[in-house]
Amino acid sequence: MVKEVETLTDKDAWAEIAREQWMKVVPSTWAFKVKRLPDGSLCKLKARFCVRGDQQIIGVDFFEMYAPVVSWITIRTLLILSTIYNLSSCQVDYTAAFVHAEVKEDIYIEMPHEFQKPGKVLKLKKLLYGLRQSPHNFF
Repeated sequence: MVKEVETLTDKDAWAEIAREQWMKVVPSTWAFKVKRLPDGSLCKLKARFCVRGDQQIIGVDFFEMYAPVVSWITIRTLLILSTIYNLSSCQVDYTAAFVHAEVKEDIYIEMPHEFQKPGKVLKLKKLLYGLRQSPHNFF
């Protein structure tokens, strides 16, 4: 959890501000995952700080929601073509992918559990996982 908060803080994902009565503050949560090696042994414990996007209202909290997804037939076709034409392929994985995109709206979220400060909330500068508009704005 500490590593996740440090990563997001280093990427300037939010600003800590005083909570006001008029703010619509979206709850936050933690998603935990145990990463394992192919033999089943423990690789690492992962904690991801997420926003409760299920609490957002379309037309109020966000206006567009879209996530571009590649169909399996496209992936299979590209793999077949790369084999036929002896082409190399690679994959890319972005660390904290959504944090690379700016927030277009004013979004206020609860501070992460275990890191909360009384009377404070976070104003997002970058997108986080869980927001309904994150995939659209990132793309």
